[in-house]
Amino acid sequence: MENRRKPLVFILSTILLILSLSVFFVMAILVINRHMFFVDRLNNFVVGVRTDFWNGFFKVFTYFGQFYFLVIVVLLMLIFVRDKRIGLSSMLGLVLASVFNLVVKSIIRRPRPTDLMIIEEIGHSFPSAHAMLSILVFGLIIYFLSVSNKPKVTKVLSSIILSIIILMTGFSRVYLGVHYASDILAGWLAGIAFIILTVAIYKMFKTITFSKIGKY
Repeated sequence: MENRRKPLVFILSTILLILSLSVFFVMAILVINRHMFFVDRLNNFVVGVRTDFWNGFFKVFTYFGQFYFLVIVVLLMLIFVRDKRIGLSSMLGLVLASVFNLVVKSIIRRPRPTDLMIIEEIGHSFPSAHAMLSILVFGLIIYFLSVSNKPKVTKVLSSIILSIIILMTGFSRVYLGVHYASDILAGWLAGIAFIILTVAIYKMFKTITFSKIGKY
């Protein structure tokens, strides 16, 4: 049964990878041509609902998407997760995704919505690194938990909590005025693509390990 599922999982993963990257690059082309997306109206909406409480709340929440925080999360995975290939592949995926984000930002050079900012942020806007890297790291945790032997309750609760963190981290960037909503969507799309690539890297590590073991 497991062997029959593998080709289907591979096909579905490949389709999702192609779709997410295709939509991402279409959005990138539109941004280069100064196109504004319908979802970007969300930026003007959040200005009208800002309060001191929510300002402080989202200033804290945005740290879940900080690169250094996510590096710490992956290092903890590397230290405490028994299968070290999970931590190694996750760290490699995080580094590759960060480089990809920097390269795309330097090419597209979309300005941030500076007139809406309530915190200082430097660099270009598209795609959001916070959205992209947070969905990558927390999405990988969701995936590796889902294929583990953990109790079903643990898997479900962890997936719900981590999904909320992903969504709130992305929204915090819009609320704080440092990104357009389309930057967040593009970051999530790219992050999904890197989840698939990182899982592929992990499976490659497993294959190499088993191949070496088989030789001795």
